[in-house]
Amino acid sequence: MECYCEALVQKLEENQKQMLGELQNLRIEHSTCVFTISSMKAQMQTMSQDMNEQILRFAEDGHDLDSLNQELERRAITLEATRKKAHRHSLLRMSAACATWPLVVCRELLLLLKLLLELNLKRFLR
Repeated sequence: MECYCEALVQKLEENQKQMLGELQNLRIEHSTCVFTISSMKAQMQTMSQDMNEQILRFAEDGHDLDSLNQELERRAITLEATRKKAHRHSLLRMSAACATWPLVVCRELLLLLKLLLELNLKRFLR
């Protein structure tokens, strides 16, 4: 009977040591998980702040591009009106051969403005 009790005590002590080792491993694993979660939270906050800043920059860029497009459209309208006026005056004052010169220059200016508008639109869409 005494041998049985000693064997049982020894078996319980071995089980206790094994359980303590497993518990220590779980503590280490738990600490690692807590650290990882903390690191991920900090990384998510940083990413969130970066995204918010980027959204603000995009909004500002969009506003700037809208303003620039409005200005370019206003200038295009003004140039077109000037071209028409110059064309009317040229028809009255110049010969038929010279009458097309302001028209060609204004067309080139309008094409240049159109190109600038397209470039700004492409920049905005990127």
